[in-house]
Amino acid sequence: MKEFFQRVVMVTLPRRQDRCDRSLAAMKRVGWPFLQPELFRAIDAGRNVVPTPTRWISGGGAFGCGQSHIQILQAALMDGIETLLVLEDDVEFKDTFVEELSAFMKNVPEDWECLMLGGQHMKTPEKISDTVVRCVNAQRTHAYAVRGRAIFDLCEMWQNSIHHIDYDLGPFFGKRLRTYAPVRFVIGQAAGRSDINEKRNPAQFWNKPETPNPSVWLQVTDKVAAELRAYGFHYGFSLGENGADLQLDEVMRATEGDIARKIKTWKERIQFECESFPGVSGICAIWHPVTSRLSTDWMSMTDPSPIISAQDCKEAVAKYHEITGILPVPSPDFFPPVALLQCSKQTVSALMELGLIHCGNWRDPATEIDQGLERKVFANPQTQTLFQWFEVIAKEADRNNALPGIFHPLATEGMVYDLFRKVLIIDHDDVDLAAKAIKDELSKVGSFFGGQVR
Repeated sequence: MKEFFQRVVMVTLPRRQDRCDRSLAAMKRVGWPFLQPELFRAIDAGRNVVPTPTRWISGGGAFGCGQSHIQILQAALMDGIETLLVLEDDVEFKDTFVEELSAFMKNVPEDWECLMLGGQHMKTPEKISDTVVRCVNAQRTHAYAVRGRAIFDLCEMWQNSIHHIDYDLGPFFGKRLRTYAPVRFVIGQAAGRSDINEKRNPAQFWNKPETPNPSVWLQVTDKVAAELRAYGFHYGFSLGENGADLQLDEVMRATEGDIARKIKTWKERIQFECESFPGVSGICAIWHPVTSRLSTDWMSMTDPSPIISAQDCKEAVAKYHEITGILPVPSPDFFPPVALLQCSKQTVSALMELGLIHCGNWRDPATEIDQGLERKVFANPQTQTLFQWFEVIAKEADRNNALPGIFHPLATEGMVYDLFRKVLIIDHDDVDLAAKAIKDELSKVGSFFGGQVR
């Protein structure tokens, strides 16, 4: 498949080098079968670097996105390119990528004008074979290919658009072009902050769940629930201060007559998200701080999922295996690692200045030690556990695309392992070497969101 596409291009913003590095590393990991992508410097209109025309109605980020894709198509036309694959720098792959891609490529009809290796069906596609569908209306621009005259037609259509290019893409590909896609999209979008709308998004493949893993109620503590996420138990990406999914928080406050219907709707979303895990599919888990206090009769009447009550993670996994016959297996790279900083405060300051680590916002300027860590964990360990402090730090680090860090003279490797994370020890003062080690870790875990990495 090396020469199937005459040109492969990846759109990337220079200020988001982290995304580009992560995507290139992911491509290498899965054995990317096509030409290596040429990097295209994206048009940066999201921060008013490039002006937007007055007729434009979808915001600067969307304008920059559209102009980037138009310029890539224009360059292909000028260079006489016949087959073009365009990627964005937030592509994500499942472990089965090459196998599923090969099955699709072998069966693609000869008359193809466009291929969507990733996308989102807005209307049910037409089935062509066991591996191929024809798109009726499929959106998203993170992994599409065009051939021949279609390059010109797509460029012309987008040049006349006045809003986000996604809105025109789906109907145009469906009505004007012969557009094919795998039965299940093989390229998704990684989790992270969108450069168009600044929102934090989970990893998404937009594939409808076919045979989801059995869902369960969890009657466990917040610590056990968090640990179970490493085994694929998933109860939402957008977590509130209480650790529960924000939408489920609203559901649990619904009236008695509405709660069963709303939990069913919530579960459908969670199962859809579970299907987007780059590794094996996740397990839909109904967990909320109040579930430990609910009666099993009420839970069973509200939703028929089995109930797992456990004191620790190991017991919960064993019970799920006993109930379903499925043995959840932890992923060692599920959570971003913790940077245990056993170096000087000057090195810590330099790494934080580079935006590579986050050790807290309440730091003592004289020591660089977070005062919450000092006062609530080490000075009086009965008042708060390291786990509780770290949950806040990890969320803050995630928002800043940094590794969570622990800097305190009493912090040990053994304590950090209790956080259910890998540990990256920085025990020297060579900032360049430390920065490289942290960047290497960040490139591996670009698909995490709110502590969720697969």
